Amino acid sequence: MMLSGVPNSAFTVGYTNSSWTLKADLVSEYVCRILNYMDAGGYAVQVPRADPAMERHALLDFGAGYIQRSIDELPKQGAAWPWRLRMNYVADVLSIRHGALADSAMEFRRPHAKPD
Repeated sequence: MMLSGVPNSAFTVGYTNSSWTLKADLVSEYVCRILNYMDAGGYAVQVPRADPAMERHALLDFGAGYIQRSIDELPKQGAAWPWRLRMNYVADVLSIRHGALADSAMEFRRPHAKPD
């Protein structure tokens, strides 16, 4: 949904084992939650931050030729949540729809705040 170090940005990767739009809807809800949290807290910037030492894996485990031909060009995912793309709707509902927004993986800054 987000790339480490890229501020105020999100993208959608749906499920490859179920309806693509189930995950797309959850991602849209999450982005709205983030925007509402930022508005309420007076934040202008959100930046996801991954541990640089984290193990990286291919973004998709999907055998289609068009994916396999471009897999090296796609962003990578981490080994564990929140950096791991899950293909489990129930787990995603719990974490994406109801999980905490402010945690060690997400940095929020107010206008004119300098990064650490």
